[in-house]
Amino acid sequence: MELGYLKQLIDMTILFLGNFSAEYSSENYYKKTFEEMGHTVIPAQEGRVSGYQLLELRNQHNCELFFWVSTHGWKTMGIEECIKIFRENGILTAGFHLDLYMGIQRWD
Repeated sequence: MELGYLKQLIDMTILFLGNFSAEYSSENYYKKTFEEMGHTVIPAQEGRVSGYQLLELRNQHNCELFFWVSTHGWKTMGIEECIKIFRENGILTAGFHLDLYMGIQRWD
């Protein structure tokens, strides 16, 4: 593994899409952890930004990673195209959904 690649993983600027409105949320804990690890985090509030705005934030801050914690029922217009552009340009993408996909009875 090249040293330049390791440097990228050690000191990243992370564009983080999630729900930061609740002080005690998974997103805020992850944000704090990333920052304590030495990364710079650019938070984007899910449900209030579009894919186009995420692209602008990524370019403005030169983010190396797009990290998305998805909240059930919240939509981000243009997110599919945004992720496609990130991948085409070598921007690392990662994320997860906080709810179970199966087994929750509330959709019955």
